[in-house]
Amino acid sequence: MPYPWRILIEQHTGLTEHKVMHAHLHPEVFDSRDEAREFARTAADEFEPDHPIMLQGRLVLRKDEDTYIVLTKGATTMFHFSVHVCQQTSMRDTDDYDDHQQFAHCRDDGIEPWAYLQ
Repeated sequence: MPYPWRILIEQHTGLTEHKVMHAHLHPEVFDSRDEAREFARTAADEFEPDHPIMLQGRLVLRKDEDTYIVLTKGATTMFHFSVHVCQQTSMRDTDDYDDHQQFAHCRDDGIEPWAYLQ
């Protein structure tokens, strides 16, 4: 059985010296790379990053067929996040990773990071 495809979003959270890189693993798995790529394109357009707080615009750039870099404009500065199509290559001890609340950064407002896409 081939390994499934997953969507991973990486973004910086926090400001200035408190910036931390967080990975958001979407809980849905995709049987084909094409399905995952379609979802990644949607995520690049619709994912709501932690920063900027008052999003004023976004520019979506496709780096390659499996990666999008998204520049987001806030009131005073620019931020970015990336969306990746990844093939899972191991099944060992993955139960914890399927619970994105344990694996990925959880927002302070109690909203699950991917609620808007489910």
